[in-house]
Amino acid sequence: VKFRDRKTNIAWDICFNNTLAIHNTKLIADYMSIDLRAKKLCFFIKYWAKRRNINEPYKGTLSSYAYTVMLIHYLQRCDPPVLPCLQELVPPDHDPVIVSNYDCSYYSDLDNLGPWIGHNSE
Repeated sequence: VKFRDRKTNIAWDICFNNTLAIHNTKLIADYMSIDLRAKKLCFFIKYWAKRRNINEPYKGTLSSYAYTVMLIHYLQRCDPPVLPCLQELVPPDHDPVIVSNYDCSYYSDLDNLGPWIGHNSE
């Protein structure tokens, strides 16, 4: 369901019964909570894309979600990395979280990330 708020002119889309989207949203929220710079940069990129009308997939451009995923990937590959890859930090003996035949497992104990907090201070 897509709609636009008449007061703020903000466009929204809501989907129902999409468990995979719920897991993706939590994963992104967890990444953004690790380093405040990631969250600020994500908001800036979304704002930048919106101002240039390049964040509307139904018009042939990338979605805000795609920009966010690309940012997370970039911040994981910096030297030194700004963000860890939470999917790679899952303990080998974990119970997988399978949603729609996808393994959505990731390390979610953010209070115990230890060396990642403040690892990159650039």
